[in-house]
Amino acid sequence: MSPERGIVTVMPGVEQEKILGVQETVSKEAYVVSLNSIAANRVNEYCEILSARRGVDGDKLSRVKDFFTSEDTLKKVVSLYSDLLQEEYQITTEKQACLTGHLSFVIERAIDQHLDNPEQYVSHGFDHSLRVIENVNQIMSDIPEVVQKVEDDYEITESEAKFLLRNVALFHDFGYPESESKQVGKTMHSVMGADIVSNGGVIVNGQSFSVKEVFLKILNSDRGGLMFRDFRDSILMHNADKIKQFYDGKIITSKGNFLFRKDDVLTAYSLVEDMGYKVLGISICVDSQEAVEGVRMQTLTRFIEMKKLGRFIEIEDMAAIPQIEVKETKKRYKGRGFGSKNQNKILGLEYTNVVLVEEPLKAIIRLADNMDMTAARLSAIQKEFLFLAYNLAVGDEKSSFYQENQEIELELKKVKEGRSIGGLREIIVKHISEREVNRLRDDLNSENSEQMIQLVTKGKLDQFAQIQRDVLRVYDVDECMAYWRKFIVDEIALKPEIPLIDEATKIEVKKAVVKLDSLQLRHFGGCYAVEEVQLSEKKIEIKVDQDIFDGLNKIRVKEEIRTTTGLASYIEMGVGEYQIRRMVEALRSVRIREDSGLSIYVNDKVYFAA
Repeated sequence: MSPERGIVTVMPGVEQEKILGVQETVSKEAYVVSLNSIAANRVNEYCEILSARRGVDGDKLSRVKDFFTSEDTLKKVVSLYSDLLQEEYQITTEKQACLTGHLSFVIERAIDQHLDNPEQYVSHGFDHSLRVIENVNQIMSDIPEVVQKVEDDYEITESEAKFLLRNVALFHDFGYPESESKQVGKTMHSVMGADIVSNGGVIVNGQSFSVKEVFLKILNSDRGGLMFRDFRDSILMHNADKIKQFYDGKIITSKGNFLFRKDDVLTAYSLVEDMGYKVLGISICVDSQEAVEGVRMQTLTRFIEMKKLGRFIEIEDMAAIPQIEVKETKKRYKGRGFGSKNQNKILGLEYTNVVLVEEPLKAIIRLADNMDMTAARLSAIQKEFLFLAYNLAVGDEKSSFYQENQEIELELKKVKEGRSIGGLREIIVKHISEREVNRLRDDLNSENSEQMIQLVTKGKLDQFAQIQRDVLRVYDVDECMAYWRKFIVDEIALKPEIPLIDEATKIEVKKAVVKLDSLQLRHFGGCYAVEEVQLSEKKIEIKVDQDIFDGLNKIRVKEEIRTTTGLASYIEMGVGEYQIRRMVEALRSVRIREDSGLSIYVNDKVYFAA
């Protein structure tokens, strides 16, 4: 039977014809049974495509494929769709095609996410997303008003509301591969994720549809435009939950708002335009009424000059210049910066407060995301004792490696600010050579006299140093740092208290540590002791392994905290409690209801009172 033409409503009053297949029906049971094989086949097909691409790690791709074709993963993915269809007995072939297209799109983005999951962070792979979905399920179960609010806001059924909320968790980290490949920084992944939601293409019956079109066919809502905008914004703003910087400007766009400092207005504007966002207006804060008109005219003049330099295609079109508002206020926009190190985090995401029962899509992802802090968040390599030992070596002030690594990271910072790489190479040479000589002395100590030791080690320092110089002289900055970090791994692996490890695993640990700095211990260490996180109406209950928790908390670190008024202070905390402290900070932006926050309990003791 040949397919007939179907109508996809993009927005109220706007119709777009596309072939969606005949409007017959199939039983829910038959379709749900087929979903497992559809999912498994798509995993195999997409992994085959990826295997042909240059630069793809074949071993890692094989592990990713095994993860996605496991019974547990397939069951969790398929349940998203079977739960959606629980209120239906028959499904049109049009809806079946859209669901299959959605499933295939999700699997492809999820494989990308899992394959490019960076080892220098706690997991942001698809395993993390599945746990976040479980946290969403827990929140929906404990606070049913959340689901009811989504039903009422978008006029959809209960199962559709739950599907939408789970999709926020499903999509929230799809932007990580893009942010990693473009080296634009971790915070940028939410912007990239929102872009996937806005511009991603879903194949349905051989044709490409937008994510929005497919969502609006799956979730039949008369408020589809509002629903999809809120869905996209929940992805964009899911990590706008911390205050790291203050900005005096805001760019208002059709797909969310971005912050900047007024001196960076042209660069910020260009970056936003380059990301494909339509700028609707610009708002700038100044301290006095006298400065209002001056700053407005200065900004306008700079835009005109940029036009004359040919930055825009329509060189003399004043309408191309955005509406500029300058206002007198002592307040500033608060948020966290994103972008590559070269861009110096010129743009920022605005910090926003959300209430779960009022803005459920935006709030539920912040809660569910921050609840994933257990040891399950760590990859197999991150759980290796050698990996933990490395982080302890460079992150614990009591470690013999700590001071050496601090000196090297300080020199690294100077190189990135423009200093010659020579100083960095020499510091690495010095520390490696001294450790080589000390190890030689230790090997000789037990059976040789001091005279013999001095004879054997004489000139060795210079000899070892020259060997290291010969190696490092052709290395760039990143290669020098990788060489140093791999050396630390080899040194630690020689210690008698470190369990024996096969060479292949050691190589994987080395691959993981080359991108780490001394601050990463707190991120990993904060997960090692956490066993379980549960949410109830007024509190989050965290269960930890008390011995590991207490041991890690003996290692103290400092973290900068900014209040909503802009005051910065440093809080000292133990490594074991680091992730819990981050949750406390994030929960300042989330409330269950307007008048009720969340307290945090650790092993039944109050850790943070709302």
